[in-house]
Amino acid sequence: MATDIDMRVLELVCSRLCHDLVGPVGAVNNGIELLEDFDPSMADDVLPLLQNSARQAWRRLDFFRMTFGAAGGRDSWAMAELGRYTAGWFEGGKVTLDWPNDPQTQALELDGPRAKVLLHLTLIAGEALPRGGTVAVAADGGPVPTVTAEGRGAALHHQVDAAMNGAAVEDLDARSIQAHLAVLMAARAKVRIAVEPGTDRLSLRCRPLG
Repeated sequence: MATDIDMRVLELVCSRLCHDLVGPVGAVNNGIELLEDFDPSMADDVLPLLQNSARQAWRRLDFFRMTFGAAGGRDSWAMAELGRYTAGWFEGGKVTLDWPNDPQTQALELDGPRAKVLLHLTLIAGEALPRGGTVAVAADGGPVPTVTAEGRGAALHHQVDAAMNGAAVEDLDARSIQAHLAVLMAARAKVRIAVEPGTDRLSLRCRPLG
């Protein structure tokens, strides 16, 4: 039987996913209403907006399916594949992705749990850049590639920081639940996440447990 804590985690995860999807899905709905309520000649202006919003919703769903869902449960994933999912998440936003494109790194494979940790870290890093910037991924010999957020004011929100440091489930909210899941996935992957803050820079580095 599910406990109250289990149910709270599920509720917060659902809230988080809905929050990130409501924008592009709502934009699609608004565009359709415009086409229905106004002159059909507006189609040339509205259709590109509809297409962009629909693509954004699809990219976010694809990323969530990998990061949160069973779709990411394969035994291993090549960095090239993970890069495609992550690029889709950041496309069109104010944060750019710097993913390694050399053949050796592209062919590098991570086991399923560590692949999911990497995707979680890119999401956390992107959200640490409220004014925009760059999320850089570097395969530097660690168990999971290091993810660095670079941009003005780069920092974790205080609730996310608390979640990364083991905040109780009762103290989490829809903003911080994803960081909580990242820590749980890191434990499954037998790594721990180290947060290394700096001036306009924040690195998320994984180290082996034990």
